[in-house]
Amino acid sequence: MKTVKQLSISLILLLMVLPAFVAAQDRIDENDIKDMVSRNVIPTIQKTEVSGSPYVSEDFTNGSFELYSGSYASGLNMNYNIYEQRIEYKSDNETYAISPANIKQFTLRIDGEDHTFKRGFESRRLKGDEFVEVAAEGPLTFLIKHEVSFNENASSSYSTATKQASYSKNERYYFKRGDEVSSIRRLNDKRVMRYFEGNKEVENYIEQNDLDMSDPDDVAKAVRKYNELSS
Repeated sequence: MKTVKQLSISLILLLMVLPAFVAAQDRIDENDIKDMVSRNVIPTIQKTEVSGSPYVSEDFTNGSFELYSGSYASGLNMNYNIYEQRIEYKSDNETYAISPANIKQFTLRIDGEDHTFKRGFESRRLKGDEFVEVAAEGPLTFLIKHEVSFNENASSSYSTATKQASYSKNERYYFKRGDEVSSIRRLNDKRVMRYFEGNKEVENYIEQNDLDMSDPDDVAKAVRKYNELSS
């Protein structure tokens, strides 16, 4: 496992410790973030075999985040640890964990596309303080909640003891119209199409582009088309 240094001071403290900086500009750079980093290192577990990943992206990638205050940081080598529910970024061969407490939203560049995560949505198995991916936003908003479970067991032999662990991923899907956020148990044509309210142009768009309503990427494309026609 890679060493992770945690931020023991929340991001809101940055605004208290560096008032002159905040007054001068809204952008936070890596040096300002590192000033808040605790030097207490989380000990790593030895002899552990881990499969799967707790991260939203396979690799760390270009990212940015915005605080509720309006201050922001960009151009970071970032990832989102779903299991720990924290943003992490790499710099100078170290990985830092950023407390999400005062982060309004963040964006990761994955496979050439921006993926934005926000919170403030509540529904079945979705709390308002949890980050969800906003896959499409407008009159109809399509949300993806990424989840990770962690399983660990120990196996031993005469000469050694080895811990084995695995991360398993799951996704939950939600649609938001107005103030109502509704969960959808599973993506399929019948369940998704009812959110388009019989819009023939959207139906034609789905058919002409051979979109699969069980694929969240294709669902996001259809929702964006619906919003385009609704604007």
